[in-house]
Amino acid sequence: MAEFQGDWAQQLFQTQQRQQEQIDRLLAQNEALHARNQALEQQQQHQQQQYNGGQAAPRSLAKPKDPFTFGGDRKVLPAWIRDVKKFIQLSKVPEQEVLDTARQYLSQSLKLWLDLNQESDSPFAGWDDFEGAIRQKFKDPNAQDRLREELAAMKCGHKQRVQDYNTSFLQTASQVEDITMQSIVF
Repeated sequence: MAEFQGDWAQQLFQTQQRQQEQIDRLLAQNEALHARNQALEQQQQHQQQQYNGGQAAPRSLAKPKDPFTFGGDRKVLPAWIRDVKKFIQLSKVPEQEVLDTARQYLSQSLKLWLDLNQESDSPFAGWDDFEGAIRQKFKDPNAQDRLREELAAMKCGHKQRVQDYNTSFLQTASQVEDITMQSIVF
């Protein structure tokens, strides 16, 4: 029995030694890989600085998702505008190419509308002009009536704080066109 325990203890000790040797080899490999990784990162930074004319410019390697094609549904226009703006920003599209980029995500009839406008005597000067015009083109004709009705029906409920009511009221009122302070109060 004592001999069995001695053999068992010796085998356990040898197993532990082999495992420790494996751990030491893996740690050494890990250190070598870490050093190699750092050298490659430094090399990449150096190459990028040379490519950017000596200036380090952090750049995202992520490709932005293409916006969906807008076909004229006014309900999705705000989402389309938001997606195109984000795409243009992330893609770092130069200002002079913004409208051409947005054009790619318009239906055929809207591409024609944009092209005709750009060939007219008063083309869009940039994104802001284009955004204002497309919002106007697809403006909900009943939106103002609904906003005015919503304002007229607003009441401060018993479970609502006055400050929350005021905020909600002012947000709605700010969306109503051609409204005067007097018409809001009375």
